Amino acid sequence: MESTIIIEDFSALGQISMVASLSILQTFGCATAALPTSLLSTQTEGFGQPVQLATSAWFKATISHWQDQNVKISTALIGYLGNQAIISDVIDALTKFRPSLVLVDPAMADQGELYPGLDFDYVDAIRQLCHKADLITPNVTELALLTDCEVPKWIDLAWVQNCLNKLESMGILASVVVSGVRMADQIGSVIAANNQLEFIASPYFSGHFYGTGDTFAPLLLGFLQRGVSLKEAVQKSTKLMEIAVEETSHLTTDDRKYGLRLAKLLGKLSTEVANGRQKDW
Repeated sequence: MESTIIIEDFSALGQISMVASLSILQTFGCATAALPTSLLSTQTEGFGQPVQLATSAWFKATISHWQDQNVKISTALIGYLGNQAIISDVIDALTKFRPSLVLVDPAMADQGELYPGLDFDYVDAIRQLCHKADLITPNVTELALLTDCEVPKWIDLAWVQNCLNKLESMGILASVVVSGVRMADQIGSVIAANNQLEFIASPYFSGHFYGTGDTFAPLLLGFLQRGVSLKEAVQKSTKLMEIAVEETSHLTTDDRKYGLRLAKLLGKLSTEVANGRQKDW
């Protein structure tokens, strides 16, 4: 059996980071191999300073054990790492297991700011990790940080294209899906399709939603593993994200800190996977 390796933090409260990834990929029917890079009492925003337990020694020992047991890794999902020192271990794991598809969500910033505890040396390390990716899914702030671009007041496709050109000049040749792009009364993702950029949108819900990237990335990977094209994967993932965001939009600001409500999303995904229907997603 081949597994999808998930490398990111494990947040003990709510449905953030690895909790969301495991739920979604297992609903797709994927076998999963979880490598938490740290254990957190909560996510890093909204709950004060979380209690953290580093997993570096366990991380390395687990990789060795899996190699001894001839564990096969087909694809990789890498999310929030939060620790610059672990990034070299992540790159080493990718080198050893050689997954055929590597998705890196460079989860490090949002709303114009780095997440608490991260600095520009961390951004440099994430750039090196992105060289190992087949697909990266930065939000607007993360794309700006990766490319040393200023975030304009209003995002347009020309700004995104300039950033993508800079990524290519840095030797980062992965496909890119830019998430969290706000245009007028819509929000969505920008992808390159047919040699031009395309905005795949959904309705905009006001307020901040935690963990959207943690949900979007495993959805993308799940669809790609089922043979769906990148454009179709983004379209299908966007529709499912709309379900989760709409459900979460009814919560108070404090309750949103626990992450997106995933019950309806997972129910829809589970039904469609079980029935083998994908065309209408």
